[in-house]
Amino acid sequence: MRRFLSHELSKGREAAVGVAFLVALCMVSGSTLAAEQTNLSIGTAQGQGGRIDTVAKALLESRGSEDGSRALAGRLASIAGQSIALICDPLFEGRFEVRVGSAEVVFKSVSHVERRALLAALGSVEPQVWRVYLQVQLQQEPNLGKRLSALEILGEYGCAIDVPNLVHWAVGRGSNGRIPRELRQSFGHALSTLLKRDDEGVNVAARLYHDCPLALTPGLIGALGHCQSNAALVQLSALLGQNRRVDALILRELTILGGRLQHPLHETAQRNLSHALSSSDPVVRLQAIA
Repeated sequence: MRRFLSHELSKGREAAVGVAFLVALCMVSGSTLAAEQTNLSIGTAQGQGGRIDTVAKALLESRGSEDGSRALAGRLASIAGQSIALICDPLFEGRFEVRVGSAEVVFKSVSHVERRALLAALGSVEPQVWRVYLQVQLQQEPNLGKRLSALEILGEYGCAIDVPNLVHWAVGRGSNGRIPRELRQSFGHALSTLLKRDDEGVNVAARLYHDCPLALTPGLIGALGHCQSNAALVQLSALLGQNRRVDALILRELTILGGRLQHPLHETAQRNLSHALSSSDPVVRLQAIA
């Protein structure tokens, strides 16, 4: 019996040693694996500049290098051909992300030069591509920054069919009738830029006159006046007298535009001008006299 117990105890010790050995082996293997994973992540972060996307890398490499800045627009244009989102995201947010390792994320502001390069990159893309992208973004309740950037894109590359989209991006949903000053100014600037490039847009803008929110009407009238074309003159003349609240603005633009263009005074303008001269509003009368 004593011999049997001694033999069993000996087997138990061997088993315990075996278990301990296996546990130690697992611990060593685990620590080795962890070390390998750590080295891998560090190597990726240090060797490849972190988990950095192509746009962030292009922007970073161009900083502090005059040659890099010159080549930036072309480099971004090739990226835009692959993904509009990669270009528009930093444009919309005004910043781009740089990922270091697996946890740390650094945000860097987009400079004015970089913003112009991002915007220029969209010029190499088919308009229908960024139109679809903007339409999707519009359904997601974009913030003020996105709205301003979208107006800039539409003004820079849009045409007549994009004029209504300018209104949609400026107005938004849930605004309670209030449109921020930045959006009103951006709308007017974008529309002016678009109309100077596409004469057909003048007729579209004039048709929006009655449906356009009153807060955007001064920008629309100013954009028509900045066209410096006979088509804009005819449209402004036809609009005169249809809304007394903005007739003074139309008269001002007609005065400026009429001084730059050689034209016969439109018949509708003659009739409306006669009414304006007898208006009870002194501002309208002064503009009509001018």
